[in-house]
Amino acid sequence: MRQVFLVSLFLTVLIFPALLYIKNPSYWLKPVMAKNLFYDLAFGGGKSSLSKTTAVLGLMTALTVLLAGSVLYLPVAGYFLSHFATLFVAAAVAISLRGGFFVILASSLLLLSLFPKQAPVLFFLDGPLGYVIGWGIATAKSRWQTLLLAAAGLCAGVVILSYIIGIPTFTGVTRGLSLELAVMAIAAYALIYAWAWITLIADFFQFLKRILT
Repeated sequence: MRQVFLVSLFLTVLIFPALLYIKNPSYWLKPVMAKNLFYDLAFGGGKSSLSKTTAVLGLMTALTVLLAGSVLYLPVAGYFLSHFATLFVAAAVAISLRGGFFVILASSLLLLSLFPKQAPVLFFLDGPLGYVIGWGIATAKSRWQTLLLAAAGLCAGVVILSYIIGIPTFTGVTRGLSLELAVMAIAAYALIYAWAWITLIADFFQFLKRILT
């Protein structure tokens, strides 16, 4: 079963981008979002100010901690919902690149006192993934640039947690594999996972625009 999953994973990484390119040759060259919608929504289309930015970033920090620590009050669903902290990190970075970094740092420190096991997951996995996607939105980078950087950061985070810090991640697939093959499997998964989040976050911002404007 694990071999089937690995083959499917590698085939998806090879075939899916080609299908998107065939359907729309400019898909990977276009930015994640044509316009930074969350910035416009946060500030009503006007200019930002220090007080407004601080307030919005504080809200993003609270929501990040609330979701990342959801395993405390939702023992089963929380392990799924906790990864949605990525969404609010990306939103924070879309507003302020520097502020997004402090959202990750502050949220990770708060989690250390609430649920220490989740702090490394946010700091090394969900946080960096959200940061790169938010950076791609804020700077209007192309989808392929954002995807590769997001996947690289996610892959590095998994390797750091699993092989340096010693917190098991992705063990169901990598158990028994050589280090080289395990890293390849992690990289393939990171590409698919990062693309899914890029699509989800862009669609979520579009949804917010429709219901709030």
